[in-house]
Amino acid sequence: MRWRNYSLTLFPHPILFFLAWAIVFTFPLIAHLSDAVTLTSGGDSWLHMWDLWWADKSLVGLHHNPYHTNYLLFPTGLNLYYHSLDLFNGLLSIPLQHVFGLTTSYNLLMLVNLVMDGLAAYWLCLDRTQSRGAALVGGALFSAAPLLSTSVDLGQLDEVTVWWVPLYMMALWRAMDSPGPIWSVGGGRRATLAAGVCLAGASLATWYFTAGLVVFTVLFVPAEMVRRRWTMDDGRWTDESPSSIVHRPSSAWLHNTIKIAAAMALFALLLSPLLVAMVRERLSGATYMLPAPTTTLVNSVDLAALFLPARFQSDINRHGDVVALGYIAIALTIVGLTLQWRRVWPVGLALFGLLLMTLGPQLQVNGVLTNIPLPYALLNNVPFIGASRQPLRFLATAAACLSLLAAFGVVGFVGY
Repeated sequence: MRWRNYSLTLFPHPILFFLAWAIVFTFPLIAHLSDAVTLTSGGDSWLHMWDLWWADKSLVGLHHNPYHTNYLLFPTGLNLYYHSLDLFNGLLSIPLQHVFGLTTSYNLLMLVNLVMDGLAAYWLCLDRTQSRGAALVGGALFSAAPLLSTSVDLGQLDEVTVWWVPLYMMALWRAMDSPGPIWSVGGGRRATLAAGVCLAGASLATWYFTAGLVVFTVLFVPAEMVRRRWTMDDGRWTDESPSSIVHRPSSAWLHNTIKIAAAMALFALLLSPLLVAMVRERLSGATYMLPAPTTTLVNSVDLAALFLPARFQSDINRHGDVVALGYIAIALTIVGLTLQWRRVWPVGLALFGLLLMTLGPQLQVNGVLTNIPLPYALLNNVPFIGASRQPLRFLATAAACLSLLAAFGVVGFVGY
């Protein structure tokens, strides 16, 4: 029996596979949905449970802007524009809270988001490789990424809602596959709209995802256009997708630029009230959202730590298993880049750029601060983006690239 068919016999439906994975991964949470939470280290569960409670209290109970509260620092209160409020999960939790209560709602959202993480990566890998077996491997690697597992350990519900990342990547790629301008029939209008919605959804989870997806877009889109130019055949652009045939390369650059701009414009429109409020907050002179340089360095990745075993504690890996890439993912990614480099090198370039951003403003190797400046030092000086205090969170988007390249590695190694 072919390996692909065998994998489908074992796992006839990906939802069942990733549901089982989420239950096993968080066990024994399934038996304590109403009386316990997953919390191996840290205490962020309580913060995110408060966020869910406040979404219901502010919107349903008080009919009040959820991004301001006087339930903290009473009576003055404070703004929550730069707080990881995770309004998306908060909105989903409102009906759940009224039926099951706060603790059960939090746990159900944790499980559902873990299932969606695997499914979204599976859909991305399936869309690109056309192999359900390889897509299962890619989805499993993404849903088992060390950064994601640590977010579960810490109770960071917003960081677990990472499925927006592969969905955005898939929508962006499909928009580029669609020939012609966005306003024409079959020009990628729906895919472009989906990309804008996914970027907005990722931002409502956490702005770390937004930063990662912007870096991915800036690196991947031009590289993918160059790759397609290199595969030009008889005056027609050819890609693996039958629908992606473009007759004028110069027009294709313009059309894809317009599609990216349209997706970004939709993102800005959907989140305009929040973005305007954040701009006003920053222009007011407030500096509480700006981290100290030492904080950014501490939350940057040591280059050597990327290649340590997961769960390995070391002086050079102050974040435990957060920053490990995983040996299986690395091995399959190398196979994918080696055997199918003509198809996947733009994703490899994006992965390299994202990993470079995780290293923070200065290169750290084996616990030694080299004082060698890195690109993040420039990004850290950009208004509003400089509020990010954890460069290591770029690993969330990097993990999606890694899982996709690993899926290509499976296809290249097995042959289908």
